[in-house]
Amino acid sequence: MRRLLFISFCLFAAIVQAQVTDAFQGILPVTEPQMKKSLNGEWKLKVVEGITDEKTVPPADDTWRMIPVPGCWEAYGFCKPTYHKADSLTGYYRTKFTVPAAWNGQRIIIRFDGVLYGYDLWINGKAVGSWRSGYNTSLFDITDFLTPLKGRGRGWGEQQLAMRVISQFPGSDFDYNDDWTPSGIFRDVTLMAVPNTHLGDLTIRTKNDGTVMVKTEVVHADKSTEVNHDIFDAQGNWVSGANGDYLTVFEPHLWTAETPYLYTLRTTLSQKGKPLQTFEHKFGFRELTIDGNILKLNGQLIKLRGVTSHSTDPKTVKVIDEVSILKDMKLMKEASINYIRTSHYPREPRFYELADSLGFYIINEVPFGYGDKNLYDSTYYEVLQQRAQATIRRDKNHASVLMWSLGNENPLTDICIRLGDYVKRELDSSRPICYPQVGSYFRKFNYNFPKVADIYTPHYPSTSQIADFYQRADRPVIFTEYCHTLGISLEDHDRQWEIIERTPCIAGGSVWEWVDQGMPFHARLKDRFGYEERVFTSDEGGFEMCGNQGTDGLLYADRTPLPNYYELQHNYARAFVSAVEDNMLQICNRYDFLNLKDNVTFHWTLTNNRDTIIRGAFSPDCAPHATTSYPLQLPQQKGLSLLQFDIEDAQGHTFLHQSFVLNKPQMNWIGNGNPMALIQEGPMVRVGRKATMAEQLKLKDQRIEKYLQPLDNPYVKAEMQTTQEGSATKVCYTLTPDSTNVFLSELGIAYLLDSSFDRVQWTGQGPFASYPGRHQANRYGFWAKHMDDLYFEGNRMGVDAALFSSRDGNGLLIVGDSLNMNFEQSDRGIVMTVNVAVSGQGPKFARSAFPVISKEVGTLSGNFRIYRIDASSWPKIFDRPQAVPAAFHPFVTQYDTYLLKYSDITSQHSPRW
Repeated sequence: MRRLLFISFCLFAAIVQAQVTDAFQGILPVTEPQMKKSLNGEWKLKVVEGITDEKTVPPADDTWRMIPVPGCWEAYGFCKPTYHKADSLTGYYRTKFTVPAAWNGQRIIIRFDGVLYGYDLWINGKAVGSWRSGYNTSLFDITDFLTPLKGRGRGWGEQQLAMRVISQFPGSDFDYNDDWTPSGIFRDVTLMAVPNTHLGDLTIRTKNDGTVMVKTEVVHADKSTEVNHDIFDAQGNWVSGANGDYLTVFEPHLWTAETPYLYTLRTTLSQKGKPLQTFEHKFGFRELTIDGNILKLNGQLIKLRGVTSHSTDPKTVKVIDEVSILKDMKLMKEASINYIRTSHYPREPRFYELADSLGFYIINEVPFGYGDKNLYDSTYYEVLQQRAQATIRRDKNHASVLMWSLGNENPLTDICIRLGDYVKRELDSSRPICYPQVGSYFRKFNYNFPKVADIYTPHYPSTSQIADFYQRADRPVIFTEYCHTLGISLEDHDRQWEIIERTPCIAGGSVWEWVDQGMPFHARLKDRFGYEERVFTSDEGGFEMCGNQGTDGLLYADRTPLPNYYELQHNYARAFVSAVEDNMLQICNRYDFLNLKDNVTFHWTLTNNRDTIIRGAFSPDCAPHATTSYPLQLPQQKGLSLLQFDIEDAQGHTFLHQSFVLNKPQMNWIGNGNPMALIQEGPMVRVGRKATMAEQLKLKDQRIEKYLQPLDNPYVKAEMQTTQEGSATKVCYTLTPDSTNVFLSELGIAYLLDSSFDRVQWTGQGPFASYPGRHQANRYGFWAKHMDDLYFEGNRMGVDAALFSSRDGNGLLIVGDSLNMNFEQSDRGIVMTVNVAVSGQGPKFARSAFPVISKEVGTLSGNFRIYRIDASSWPKIFDRPQAVPAAFHPFVTQYDTYLLKYSDITSQHSPRW
């Protein structure tokens, strides 16, 4: 075991059943470029069924194939993907590498940043050690296993590396999260060199007064060993230095997610006056404190606008590169997200560096998301210790990491509480810890929760619980999971977030979750009309989410936003216009640290009947957490007048779009001919809609599958009257549902339009579908969608006029007063519905808070007018049909806005008028 003696704090953990982990975790990453070398690349791999226990790796033969490292086996056809629990598999790896001759005389370290799930390592046929925590970094000193050059040459020759990777072992279920369970080397492998006397550990602690404490541990130090520290500002200017533990920076810039200012610490290790090693790390000045039941950063109450975030990619599975991280973080900034919970494991090292520099708060999770049964067995305590050590020692110097999360939704057993005490006593006393819990489990404590938890982190509160039970907390509350975004369902996020905003003790929350957990699949699409739980990106395949298990994202797996993303963007907005009255704007600032002045720009445009009258921009003086009035002199307009805002931060992220109706006159519409000639079938009574994944879970036996019914149907009594008003056909209707307990979801009058119609333009709320409990993403305006567009399907609220047409200019204009209108594509054309009642789409595992139940509805009535339109009567306020944008069509078909055949949604054909 000589290879481990050079590191004074090397950490051994005897894993249960005599599985000893020989790796150590606490060594510093080498930052000198010439002293590290990537071993990423093409390696040989063979995967076999079962868990083998050989004392070596078999030689490679023609049954082995090449795989990129990093690379997950499932992405390259070595095995089939599984969800929740990995299949019993063993993978054998082999590769060759060389050690730079310039490293002669150094200790050679190999670093694995992530291998799913456990592995044993051999160098040149000699057993080096083992590791059993898939999402944690591990390191080995392999100096004594290297083969030196023969003869008088200095250095080493070609080296042979072999690994046995296993998917199951005692404790591996700690790494089987609510996620796919892929296998393989999925993060970087790096070779590093350090001198015999070297930096073993380094801890940075800061105070807002500019004090920096740097605690270092040096391996093999003697009386001639010296450690010097220098601090440089963001421009590279030297600002402080010392050869002791304490440094001072005068009037430091403080780090927050809004002001992510980083300094660089350069630590130089010398012996007898000769430099041996240099280490650099970027850090920020910040202090996180708890004042009673309020969480504060740098003395200021903060709100965590968050998401949980599995690291997944629909092509590379768990291999996430910097380009992908930056794409995610850009989308997060544009949605005003400032906090990420790393569910349910630590992320790749580069993630934290980018969070530091771009400005995100992180709750970093020690990985034991599942494996609850192990937590009642005291022999697993050392396993938890090892995982906590590996997580915290690696990430403790990152400004972005606010606190440590110990597991996820686990029972709070004795070893969990012991682990919390250990973390605070031995690993990091500067950060709070939390234990994310199922909400019902947490509430049973009635706030008699163990004191070791600094923060309460319950999951999935109802709106009423946020407004009542969680108001009484004696410690800060963070909902580390809330508002589950199953499919296109994200109900009540707006109401929940507003309560969080105005409640000091609730520091924030993280929506489950950021992105779908997509896994690549190959299959031929048989029919694009039919229920679908996968996403076909082509007729040959796409990505799947294991039914409804992984369809939790605000984004599709390829990072295409769902409408829920835009809903969250509105609700989390850092600044917005709350009202427009008499040429005076009410501006709200929800930043925690920044005045809006010079940090946020409100770009505004005044339009009249879609023509731009005047535009401008301003940056108002408004303090954090404050509101202010801002005068804006606007000329009065006679037509449909809109004041529109695009709100942009100093980094160029447009994080909110708003519009206000200043004037809405009665429009004069003209038709030309009989509109009913352009209707294939109808009128029909809509008594439901395509079921979402959330509705299928909760409402299987309470909804109507064939939701387009004739006027004479067993569910709703329909009375209709049509009259001619000039060139319009006016439709008046009364709908009386029966007294059963049927969940109608949508109730209205529907028509199958002419098959040539393939586009719609409308005035009203848009551009996305909207429902009670999920409609904030929309704003009043003029909108246009092709029926093949990803965002075409669904109900629109507040519609005053909608024009359905073909490319050649024939169309139907539907006019009413703030209508609900459903747009739906079928194999026979667009089905258009004017709804008189619409339910919410509900959360996962619960019925909507805004239901439409037949026995509770009573009698509802409404009216609208239909005009036939052609080139001679085309409304000037709408674009010509050729100007409607091409469909945004990234997928062939997808879940929750899948397409159905007309015959599958109609009870029977209805006669055409």
